[in-house]
Amino acid sequence: MENRSANDPTGEPVSSTTSIDKIRAQLDEAVASECPFCGDLMIREISLPFILPHESEEMASWAIKPQIPLLPKILPMTI
Repeated sequence: MENRSANDPTGEPVSSTTSIDKIRAQLDEAVASECPFCGDLMIREISLPFILPHESEEMASWAIKPQIPLLPKILPMTI
């Protein structure tokens, strides 16, 4: 895409920085502004519970239950 200082065919001035460039700059600034492991966002997130109170039913479904065999399996051994 070509940036021109003159007006485009519709008569509107074309800016030197496109909206994509502005968005890219904002994204770069947000990503580079703090460490993803020890920055302010992570400090705030550490105080949140891993499992929210309304997810207790789902949490119960994660329980590991022992497998109780119905009948012992006997494998035939041939000599």
